[in-house]
Amino acid sequence: MILKLVILLVICVPLLLFDMVNLKNEKPRAKFIYAFLVMVTIYLSSILVCELRWPTLYDAADYLFGTPSRLIVEFLHVTPQ
Repeated sequence: MILKLVILLVICVPLLLFDMVNLKNEKPRAKFIYAFLVMVTIYLSSILVCELRWPTLYDAADYLFGTPSRLIVEFLHVTPQ
C-alpha cells in the first residue's frame, strides 16, 4: 500500500504543481473541468491505493449497458442443430 501511495504521489504532485501554475490564467469553465477530473482521479486512486471495493467505472458501465447487452447476446444466440 505504501509503495502504491509513493508512486502515486511521485506522479501526481509534479503534475498538479505544474497545472496550478498554468491554470491561474484560465477561464472558470476550464478550472471547473480540471477540478472535476482531479476529483475523479483522487477517487479512483484512493480505490487503488487502499484496495477498496467501491464502485468503479467498470461497475457503472456494467450497470448501464449490462442488461441490454445480455439481451442482445441472447437474441443473437443460435443453438446448434
